[in-house]
Amino acid sequence: MKRLVQQMVRCGIVGIVSFLLDFILMIVLKEGAHMNIFIATTLSYTISVIFNYKVSTIFVFSVDPSKGKNQIFITFLILSFIALILNEVLMMGFVGILLINYAIAKILATMNVTVFNFITRKLFIEARNRVIY
Repeated sequence: MKRLVQQMVRCGIVGIVSFLLDFILMIVLKEGAHMNIFIATTLSYTISVIFNYKVSTIFVFSVDPSKGKNQIFITFLILSFIALILNEVLMMGFVGILLINYAIAKILATMNVTVFNFITRKLFIEARNRVIY
C-alpha cells in the first residue's frame, strides 16, 4: 500500500508539472496566438503528453521490460488519445454548454482526465510485480 501511495504522489507531481505546461501553453496559444480554444487545447495537451510520457516512464511507472519501448510508447499514445477525447468532450461540455470560463473548465477537465490516466497507465503500462524506487 505504501508503494501505491508513493506512486500516486509521484504521478501527482508529474501530473501537476504536465498540467502547468499544458495550461500555460493553452493560454499562450489562445490569448497570444489568438488560436481557437479547441485547437489550442489539443496542441497544448499533445505537447504535455510527450513530456508526461518521458517523465512517467522514468519517475512513476516501472515499465514491462518484455515489451519493447515502441510498444510501450504506442500503448501510452493510445491511452493518451482516449484521454484527449475525454478532455475535449469535457471542455466542450464545460465551455460550450455550461458556459464555464475556459481556464476553469480546463482545471475541471484535467482533474477527471488525471484519474483516468493513472488507472489506465497502471493497468496497461506498468510491469506486474515490479517496483520503481
